[in-house]
Amino acid sequence: MLGDWALQQCPDLPGPWVGGFLCLFVLPFFTKARISRWIVGAVAGFLWAWFHGYTLLNERLPSDWEGRDLIVEGRVSSLPVSSAWGGKRFDLDTQNFSVDGAVLPLQRGLHLTWYGTPPPLVVGELWRLPVRLRLPHGQMSPGSFDQEGWSFQYGTQGVGSVRPTPTAERLDASTWPYTIGRIRQSLAIDIAAAQPNTPYLGLLQGLAIGETSAVTAAQWDILVRTGTIHLLAISGSHIALVAGLAYLIVRGLWPWLGWLLPLLARFAAPRVAALVAIFAGAGYAALAGFPVPTQRAVVMVCVTMGAVLVGRSILPTRTLSQALLAVLLWDPMAVIDAGFWLSFGAVAFILHCVAGRIGRLSHWRSFGQVQWGVTVGLLPILLALFQRIAVYSPLANLIAIPWLEVGTVPILLAGALLLPIFPTTSSWLLSWCDLSISGLWPILTFFADLPFNTWSPPAPPAWAVAIAVIGAWVLLMPRGFPVRWLGLVYMAPLALLPAPRPPAGEIWFSALDVGQGLSAVVQTANHTLVYDTGPGTGHGHDAGSTIVVPFLRHEGIQHLDALMVSHADNDHSGGAASIRAALPIERLLGAIPAGETCVRDITWNWDGVVFRVIHPTADTTFEDNDASCVLRVEWTGGALLLTGDIGKAAERELVTNHPEDLRATVIVAPHHGSHSGSTAAFVGAVRPEMVVFATGYHNRYHFPNADVVARYQAAGAQSFNTARQGTLTFRFSPGKSITVQSWREKARHYWNFPVPPTD
Repeated sequence: MLGDWALQQCPDLPGPWVGGFLCLFVLPFFTKARISRWIVGAVAGFLWAWFHGYTLLNERLPSDWEGRDLIVEGRVSSLPVSSAWGGKRFDLDTQNFSVDGAVLPLQRGLHLTWYGTPPPLVVGELWRLPVRLRLPHGQMSPGSFDQEGWSFQYGTQGVGSVRPTPTAERLDASTWPYTIGRIRQSLAIDIAAAQPNTPYLGLLQGLAIGETSAVTAAQWDILVRTGTIHLLAISGSHIALVAGLAYLIVRGLWPWLGWLLPLLARFAAPRVAALVAIFAGAGYAALAGFPVPTQRAVVMVCVTMGAVLVGRSILPTRTLSQALLAVLLWDPMAVIDAGFWLSFGAVAFILHCVAGRIGRLSHWRSFGQVQWGVTVGLLPILLALFQRIAVYSPLANLIAIPWLEVGTVPILLAGALLLPIFPTTSSWLLSWCDLSISGLWPILTFFADLPFNTWSPPAPPAWAVAIAVIGAWVLLMPRGFPVRWLGLVYMAPLALLPAPRPPAGEIWFSALDVGQGLSAVVQTANHTLVYDTGPGTGHGHDAGSTIVVPFLRHEGIQHLDALMVSHADNDHSGGAASIRAALPIERLLGAIPAGETCVRDITWNWDGVVFRVIHPTADTTFEDNDASCVLRVEWTGGALLLTGDIGKAAERELVTNHPEDLRATVIVAPHHGSHSGSTAAFVGAVRPEMVVFATGYHNRYHFPNADVVARYQAAGAQSFNTARQGTLTFRFSPGKSITVQSWREKARHYWNFPVPPTD
């Protein structure tokens, strides 16, 4: 695991010479000593991960295929789900590509959206489709989900859409390798048909087959705020539950079956029960598509029941180690998945809390001890991964885990499996499960709505996380172990390390990578302003929740002193509702409900930094983009200009009437660098040292315009682009040089796309 993890931290994949050097000049010189075995294991893990990563990198689609119309043939490999933008989203395992009339037999994974009203899609069907693709390029911002890493791990080499042409054609029906996917799709459809009016359809499908596309944004939010989101998809505990029930049922019924059929009595009941338990656990995991938690659980079930089959006892820690080895052999990329660390970390701390203890506890006390161990043990990992802790998670899980795993999941599985055979009985069982979830939901909502339900310290450094994990281990040692209190000392840095802030009179400015839109954060010594909130879809997915709020949490920002929305266009205002729901905000300005009107000469001073609105005036006749709120931020020795989407008319008014307000060190280019703005007169009045273009990767508007980029460069400005460089952070200080940090460069891993050359 350590060798695998080390490889995944590389910004660039080492060349083949590294593998040859390790194999020829390192491994042969180690002996059988224990430390040597550790080193050999780490080197082997490094080499296996390198081979896997090298293979995946070589499978990427050529970059010159981006934006071109292609014909692909392939089989639907995932459950088609509704897209937030309309139509259906699905994965396609390709068999060949038609490029410029040439047919290339390439097996690649694509993630496609078929807009409009596509025909029914069945997992495993072979289709010929006209598509337009791009590489799976994602936003790069502190605290945000690494979409590129996820696509790389799951073998998605391209994303795109089916073109609106009549050439789409179904070529063949589903085949046997896709049988499990077809069963999952059939069960999802049957569950929806059996419970057509339930608001908890997504929860029922998630618990039964791991399909969560129907879960609403409000339901996700409650699960996150109560720390119970791990229960929604098929988790390791669900696999263990199903395997354990199968073992107990077969173990109990086998003597009766042996009495009825004497031939069966020749086989020992424990061995038969263990074999059935393995198949039951693996079958349930297959319904979820074998994510990392189920992989670990299935391997542990196999090892444990395998010991029963051969009549041997096995140590729990050895079982966990063998599961770890099997998962990493199957998928070396698993170590970049948060679920990997949470899954194995939870089991490790559970074993630490219960294994080898003297005396017996009641079931409830034992369950409470396990919950306490998981909560304390995973605290450092959760803070490192998400910078957010659900404070009432132990209490919520204390109720939700037995509620679902005892009173809901077994009945739900029985109902789902009986749907094709006994639909009436199955419908009654599913109705019971729906009633069970509806009874649990008010309890989770109560915990979610309690005050102070989340704790969001700044992102801890790696050394603090490592020390805190040791501290959690010490704190959870058995009663009587000396100096257990030192565990609290080791964990203290997680809570006590202050969030970094600029000195008084200076600012930190971050242009966030939100795709085709704009959001920026300005920090002074004690205050924070967010200017614009990025785009939103109106379907619970927006830049506010996925980019802006995670960035603020990563920086340890607990509240906003001001939120300013320049104008009402969706690419600037779409994330406002999510930000308002996530953080307390003292002042609202601009095109936002309940916000004060944004007019010229609104001025305030934070920590020696002056903020002033310079456009529009109170009697303005400007509308739409030209009415954008323009903010000037000035400190000793420099100024920042945030311009929204103003165009030539607004620029002309500023240049003519207020040229003294335009001189700036850094400017965010008006309207993302569109040719509708950044006139020669405006650029000449600003004379910036640096210009930021907030654009989306391969956006359909082709922003920034080449002439506009050239105009700023001719004026001596260094240009930056969030689509190319990810979130950009500028740190200004009087009399000192400006430092610029590109998150795509700082947080780069070998699977991330490199920063292209500057225009």
